[in-house]
Amino acid sequence: MNRLPAAALLSACLFAACSGTPPESSLACPPAERAQAFALSSEEPFLSGVKAVGTKGDYLLRSDKASFVISGIDRGTTYYHYGGILVDAAPTERCRQVADDQFEEMGLLFGKLDLADFSASTLRAFRGQQVEIVNDGSDGKAAHVRVRGVDDHYWLVEYELIRQKFHEGGVKPLSQPYGVEVIVDYRLPPGASTLQIDFSVRNLGDETHRFMVGPEMIFGDRLRVARYGNLSVAFGGFSLLGAIPFLTAGSPHGSYAMGMQDARMSQTNVSGVDAVLDLDQALTDPLTVAPGETSTMTLFFAAGPTDDHSAAKQLQPYLAEPLPKWTWTMEPFGGRTVDTAGNPVSGATVEVQMQNPEGAWHTLERYFSDAEGRFGDSLSVFEGSGTPYRVVAHTPGRQPTEPLAFDAPPAEPLQIELKAEGRIDYRIVDGTGAPLPARISLFRAGEQVKYFFVRGEGSEPVPPGAYEVSVTHGWEYGTHQGTLTVPEDGAYELKATLHHLVDTSGYLSADTHTHQEPSADSTVLLHERILSAAGEGLEVPVATDHEIIHGLEAAVAASGLQSWVNSVSGEEFTATVPEHMTIFPVVPDGTPRGSPPVWYQHGLDEAFGNAYSRGAQVAFLNHPRGGCNWMCIIGYDRVAGAPTLDDPTRIGLDADQSLWTWNFHGIEYMNGPKNPFLDPAHPDRTGLFDDWLSFLNHGHRITAVGASDEHGFSELGMPRIYFGVIEDRPELFHPDQLVDAVHRGDVLVSTGAFARITVNGKTMGDVITDKDGSVDVGIRIEALPEVDVARFRIYVNCDEVLKAPTDAPGDVVKHDQSYAVAVTADAHIVVAGFSDEPLPRGLPQFNPRNVPRFTSNAIYVDADGNGTYDAPGGKACNYTLD
Repeated sequence: MNRLPAAALLSACLFAACSGTPPESSLACPPAERAQAFALSSEEPFLSGVKAVGTKGDYLLRSDKASFVISGIDRGTTYYHYGGILVDAAPTERCRQVADDQFEEMGLLFGKLDLADFSASTLRAFRGQQVEIVNDGSDGKAAHVRVRGVDDHYWLVEYELIRQKFHEGGVKPLSQPYGVEVIVDYRLPPGASTLQIDFSVRNLGDETHRFMVGPEMIFGDRLRVARYGNLSVAFGGFSLLGAIPFLTAGSPHGSYAMGMQDARMSQTNVSGVDAVLDLDQALTDPLTVAPGETSTMTLFFAAGPTDDHSAAKQLQPYLAEPLPKWTWTMEPFGGRTVDTAGNPVSGATVEVQMQNPEGAWHTLERYFSDAEGRFGDSLSVFEGSGTPYRVVAHTPGRQPTEPLAFDAPPAEPLQIELKAEGRIDYRIVDGTGAPLPARISLFRAGEQVKYFFVRGEGSEPVPPGAYEVSVTHGWEYGTHQGTLTVPEDGAYELKATLHHLVDTSGYLSADTHTHQEPSADSTVLLHERILSAAGEGLEVPVATDHEIIHGLEAAVAASGLQSWVNSVSGEEFTATVPEHMTIFPVVPDGTPRGSPPVWYQHGLDEAFGNAYSRGAQVAFLNHPRGGCNWMCIIGYDRVAGAPTLDDPTRIGLDADQSLWTWNFHGIEYMNGPKNPFLDPAHPDRTGLFDDWLSFLNHGHRITAVGASDEHGFSELGMPRIYFGVIEDRPELFHPDQLVDAVHRGDVLVSTGAFARITVNGKTMGDVITDKDGSVDVGIRIEALPEVDVARFRIYVNCDEVLKAPTDAPGDVVKHDQSYAVAVTADAHIVVAGFSDEPLPRGLPQFNPRNVPRFTSNAIYVDADGNGTYDAPGGKACNYTLD
């Protein structure tokens, strides 16, 4: 690579302090009139921040105002499959970071859209193959890093389009290379905070290509994205926000902005990831590349030191016309946020919004007030947009201001008055008087307006006013229900004692499918997940983030909540084909993404095999029916116990890849609080209860689990499982206990109740021998008094043999009786309970009709006395529904 000559180094040190970051310390910070590019040589991330991944093998472009890291070839540090993309960015002052690297990644995609046959479209990814430093910046010109490469599969969308074509009755093979060379030039002008990204496609073939080009954007979990869109478009199952002048993602501690040159920028979500494209390219004016010619799409990415506007304004010199017929200028704008007495209010969020032609208001700019209440310096103004503006301000503990409308930025600084603040001082304890983690939910007119998780004692800002309040700690502890009024400029003292009512001794609760900040589609920070689990009475959240192996153990240790929460490290395969799969426990290996197993171009058995080779001891088939997922796609025949689809190539797999296997341990019989039973009108899309019991009928002891698949906070642990342990204390939990319970089948699925089911005194997963034609089924059901469990059903070999009401649906112990059940041949026995009413306020709300309050896993009966359980074979299930 090119290096600064000694004279340039000496000159640079005279103009600016050296960075002091080994081993790049020999390269001084460039002065204001310079930029710099060099290869990183340290094994430690060059930038600081939890999102920083740029290390040895990557490339840095920096000015005195900002730094940007481009990943090297095949780095394995990103959700995106390939190298050569932007992975780190941070604002700096004289090369010293003024904000952490909060940015995640910007992948680069391009494809061909077929509006007449959307599933025939293709979308492929840029795969960098060679990186070079074209200019290190020592000549005073832009620092310049070039990545050369080709197009390759973007697997998530590749298989999504294949699935869509399959559902339409057709066959779509894997896409093939376009026959192009791709060159991506990253340029940082001297003294700039904006990186220019030129995506160039050179046509090496004889056919003219017409592309749409755009990035896959994962801004980062500590940022909030803002975008104004002037229109909405939908096609091919995708909804797009269109005509966006620029995107911002900001926090009070640094922000980013992105724009596209000569484009009608639009945004949509593809498999949980935001994708940005030029709507004109997609619909009317594609990037056309004739044989032997090269065409280029230009993007800009800026880093700002404070609020969203600090990044957005860096784009204006490059995007004077961000949309057709729009001219972008910067006008003076700012002011102060104050309270009713005129005192400054710091930390307020001030949003400038624009109204689109449909009447919706979208945030354009976002500011944060400083210690003196000051915000802003300028505002983006678009001549030709013809849309009005308004400004609103809000801060925790105060009501948002009424919108202030204007057509042009006010000539004088604004003084925005925020109303009085309030707070709740809380003390939540258990029956012994010890502080209890909890969820506090506030309602108005029956609608939830705010909720937060607490450790037991503390204070939370809440706007003054009257509220209904619920305090909960999952569904083993009693709830507190009441009303309160938060005074202006004061506090309401909330005290609640929640008693432990439901006896779950011998069991711990777990949610085997949770998402946090390492997932591209979740912004829940790790410490927030631990606190939310503790507040929900969930003892073991399993970390199953997309395409990354990590653990929550460090967050648990830092939380001080070890007596309430423990965890397991795992992963969710994000496989569009064959299927999403949960695996655990899998130990992170120290690499940025933990080396998750590869799922693409693998059938079901091969994908599970990759998981076990990586060290997983448990694998679950996730949500395999809803929306016609895997078991619907392959046409799983419950009676035959096999798929009806016999050609893997119809769904993008090789002919020798497997469509089915029994080499897994569990099925998400419930993913969220959904009805798991068969709807005769839609047998391919429903009936996970029937699928699971089909497995047992065919002799495969697959464990049924329930999991939330929660990406936020609202339904964590709904449903959850209770799994058998010797010591039911979270601080003593070890992942092997969950593994062993799943392998045994000692697992109860719950949406609000707990049950102890026995057959001749034995519990779930056990095999008993009983040759007299009848077994004793014991049923003890417990739940909070407010949680009704009105009835239960007993199933033998998936046939309902008894439906009965509970004795005391309004008590803690709803039922505690035994029943003689005829069993004349080997059988598996399952019990489920049902409710009529929703859960108490403050717990997740859903229609409980045919959503079991609990489901036991099977207990097996050896009725012929041969010492083993012999499965009955394939059959249709026979049961009733409410």
